[in-house]
Amino acid sequence: MVRKKSHKKWYMLVYDVREPKRLQKIHYFMKKHGIAMQKSVFILKIDNTGLYKVISGVKELVNNREDDVRIYPITTPSSIWAAGQQDKKLENLFVGTPKHGNSIWPRFIAKFFNRKRV
Repeated sequence: MVRKKSHKKWYMLVYDVREPKRLQKIHYFMKKHGIAMQKSVFILKIDNTGLYKVISGVKELVNNREDDVRIYPITTPSSIWAAGQQDKKLENLFVGTPKHGNSIWPRFIAKFFNRKRV
């Protein structure tokens, strides 16, 4: 029997949970599956099976009337622009601007930060 090699992809999961106990449970659950970028923002590198497990686990913990959870596919962590402090565990993983491709980010960022302030 030949096993297909599962292809892992990057995702960003963000949540806004109103009740502190639920918030703590979701944060603890997500720490097992991803890397925390902020208190309620995680990046994940998982295959479809892992994504299904994360979605199922989060669905069991959230209140659909009060909470908001979103998952965004991302090409790589470096495709996310950020400013400010970065956690030490992300230094080699997250560099701020994309290194590859025809991204407009470097040009946009340069224009934005180099413009004269009025």
